[in-house]
Amino acid sequence: MSKVVFSQGLTVFSGVLVGFIVPKVLGVTGYGFYRLYTMYFVYTSLLHFGFVDGVLLRYAGCSYTELDKAQMRTLSLFYMVFQAAMGVLFVAAGFWIGASDYGFICMMLGLNLFVTNTMTYFQFISQATQRFTEFSLRNSLVSSAKIVICLVLLAMYWRTGAYVSYKLYLTLLFLVDSAMLLWYVRTYRDIIFGSRHSLSDEKTTIVRLFKTGIILTVAYQVGHLVFVLDRQFVSLLFSRETYSVYSFAYSIISLFATMVATISTVLFPMLKSLTKENVMRHYPAMSEMIAMISGAALICFYPLQEIITRFLPEYSDSLNYLRIVFPSLLLTTSISVVGFTYFKVLDRNFHYFLFGLSALLAGAALNAGAYAVAGSPEAISWASIVTLFLWLLGIRIYFWKNYRISFWKNLAYIVCVLGLYYFVFFVLGGTWLCAVVYGAAFGIFSVLFYHRRRK
Repeated sequence: MSKVVFSQGLTVFSGVLVGFIVPKVLGVTGYGFYRLYTMYFVYTSLLHFGFVDGVLLRYAGCSYTELDKAQMRTLSLFYMVFQAAMGVLFVAAGFWIGASDYGFICMMLGLNLFVTNTMTYFQFISQATQRFTEFSLRNSLVSSAKIVICLVLLAMYWRTGAYVSYKLYLTLLFLVDSAMLLWYVRTYRDIIFGSRHSLSDEKTTIVRLFKTGIILTVAYQVGHLVFVLDRQFVSLLFSRETYSVYSFAYSIISLFATMVATISTVLFPMLKSLTKENVMRHYPAMSEMIAMISGAALICFYPLQEIITRFLPEYSDSLNYLRIVFPSLLLTTSISVVGFTYFKVLDRNFHYFLFGLSALLAGAALNAGAYAVAGSPEAISWASIVTLFLWLLGIRIYFWKNYRISFWKNLAYIVCVLGLYYFVFFVLGGTWLCAVVYGAAFGIFSVLFYHRRRK
């Protein structure tokens, strides 16, 4: 855990630079195209059709030495050719669209589809076989490279006074990921090159991996759709500049969510090796820990407000949205880190999919209703908070009904923290004194709720 947390700490630091330097050097329009690319790039992970998730589920908890190398070589070659074919389709579509921003974005989606999805395959093998030193080292190097890129772009911006092209930035990121993929190929060459089983001999295994992982993949993507649903609405209903500013607010939240999500990277293979009774015994403690970590992070709204106002005044309107959606960190991490991890461990991926689909439909209705009534991005932000809360409530009720895990105390704690945040930063205002008041009140709430918890 400490190794992964350290590497993710460096990831968060690089994310801070990306979150604040990239919007500055790309400008509002360029940053809007960059965020449009990142929003759609997430969906390209669907194009492994569950294969890598099947690998993770099948081999989680195994030792690397236990893997059948001849079998893994067949699986690796099949998957890499498969993803190359998917990438070629996107690149061809980009050429067909032509020399426009959307054509470039489509081509970059195709190139990065192959590189990132193939790299994810090897990362999941590292995670499944608990090779966390290797996993952490590579994450740290990628983060360091992104820090260097950001500093170089900032130097270019200061020297010329002109905005840097988002195309240059995406190209540099692609080169970094490509170099990392080559390193993974070298590291895992014993499960890529050499004698292998025939494809026909491993047909049953390949089909099983697809069937095992597709539900998890779709469930994850449906969940992701819920998380980004309000941004989808804003991108379609408002100008590119409005979307750029709105998306910037969420890029800040993602920095904190990434750090908290580190826990799930280690948590899944560890819980997978435990009995069902021991797994469920840890659920209340995990829920409490994630809620307290995320609740404590909300105090950062004040320094974020100061940084945006002073360093990125062209994005100051994002504070109108960030003030509303920043507490979504508390809800999102409770759903994704605790809920999603436990659904995976218990092999209840289809149930998570159903909850995500229900939340997606409810969110679409709430966002559409908010736009119809108020016609503003702020209204859509409030609708997203309600959607996430209903989603979390449904998951907690499920674990209570099926595993007798009490949830009212933790849910009451989350509601109190949300109420405290909105009272302090909406009613009292966004000053340093408000941050102190929130921090003190949050500490009191946490002690009152959990000081008597049995170990």
